[in-house]
Amino acid sequence: MNDYQQPINRIYEFFAEICKIPHPSSYCENIRKYLKQTAEIHNLKYREDNAGNVRLDRKNAVFSETILLQSHMDMV
Repeated sequence: MNDYQQPINRIYEFFAEICKIPHPSSYCENIRKYLKQTAEIHNLKYREDNAGNVRLDRKNAVFSETILLQSHMDMV
C-alpha cells in the first residue's frame, strides 16, 4: 500500500458509515448526531448553530493554511 492509499481508504470507511445512516431530505438528525459523536471520538471541536448546521474543527491544529470542506447533511 502506498503512502496515499491509507488516507484514501480511511475516507471510504467514513463514507461507508455515513451511507448506512438514514438522512433523507429535511431530516438530518441522525447524521447530525453521527457527526457530533465522531467529533468527540476523534477529539475534534464542534459547534452547532440554531439552524442545525454542524461545524467540526481540529483542536490545536498547526497548519500554514486553513482547509474548509463543506457538504450537505441530507441525501437528495
